[in-house]
Amino acid sequence: MMVMMLMVVMMLMIMMVMMVVMMVVVMMVMLLMITMTTLIMMLIMLMMVMMMLMIMMVMIVVMMVVVMMVMLLMITMTTLIMMLIMLMIMTMTMMMMMNIIIIIVIVIIIFPTVPAHRTHLSQSHLRYHHHMSFTIFPSSLSFNILITNILITNILSSSSHYYNQHTH
Repeated sequence: MMVMMLMVVMMLMIMMVMMVVMMVVVMMVMLLMITMTTLIMMLIMLMMVMMMLMIMMVMIVVMMVVVMMVMLLMITMTTLIMMLIMLMIMTMTMMMMMNIIIIIVIVIIIFPTVPAHRTHLSQSHLRYHHHMSFTIFPSSLSFNILITNILITNILSSSSHYYNQHTH
């Protein structure tokens, strides 16, 4: 019971850290691009990120409520192990969804900007922009994969620890 609670709390902590990091990255990018058109773009991006964060928070809360409900319903040992497995699956799917959302957002933000501003921006700026888009994309992707891995390993280790505790 306690282990599960700890897992949920840990998950929330990781999510919060991720959100903060994302916000910082957005701010950094905003500081890098100071021209007017890019600033408007950045504002739109920030709005999208905020919306995404809100959705994520709602999802987390809903998940927690569901977990609590099920925990209250099932108190026997076998069902608890089942719950752990379910929680693992849920977290994995959530991380996958988040990865997909972030990738989609990045694609939406970056790929239209390169051709759209070609007409009224200098060639050097365009080159810089292109470079930016291809540096943002892989880094965030790898960052997401890293966080997913950390989460999965955490859950696996905690669940195995819990199981060992009760068998021995």
